[in-house]
Amino acid sequence: MNLFLDDLLIFFDDLLLNKISKKCLEISNQAFQVNNGNIPKWSQAIDTIDALPKGKVALKQPYISINQDGIDSELLMEALHKLIPWRKGPFMINDLALESEWNGDMKWQRITKYIKPLKNKRVLDVGAGNGYFTLRMAMEGAKRVLGIEPFLLFNYQFRAIKSMIKSPLNALLLPVKLEDIPKIQDQLEQIDYKQIRKIF
Repeated sequence: MNLFLDDLLIFFDDLLLNKISKKCLEISNQAFQVNNGNIPKWSQAIDTIDALPKGKVALKQPYISINQDGIDSELLMEALHKLIPWRKGPFMINDLALESEWNGDMKWQRITKYIKPLKNKRVLDVGAGNGYFTLRMAMEGAKRVLGIEPFLLFNYQFRAIKSMIKSPLNALLLPVKLEDIPKIQDQLEQIDYKQIRKIF
């Protein structure tokens, strides 16, 4: 199982972002080497999902929806269940609703006017959780969206969702802390939800 390496190489094939790729790769590799008893279970879930047919992603409010033909729904849900709790969402795979603890669509409706237009922007999504908003911003036309989230489970959840998409969005989630991102962050359109929350 390769959680992010292939995606990272494609994602950082960008003149600006390439400058931080080596540092991000180094930090991410270290993060995934931790001794966590859940990693075998999470990795097994990713391997199962990787082997399933890919589908098209779309917005079917309030869900990020993925339509896949010919999948074993029971096998998929069993794999996704190994990655609970799903903090942010919700997602829908075919007719299967993958509910989450937080309804990200409601928050998206509140913050969207403060972060648009996103088209052709490079965005740093700070404290991205499992990447629900990272994906939403990519779906809105952002050129690249880099989500950073040190909590490992959320990185596995993002990898699971992205693995189901046939034509991957220009979005990537890495287990990196904000203070570890090189100074190039000053040149990115930074989305920090702690700051946005102060608006409300």
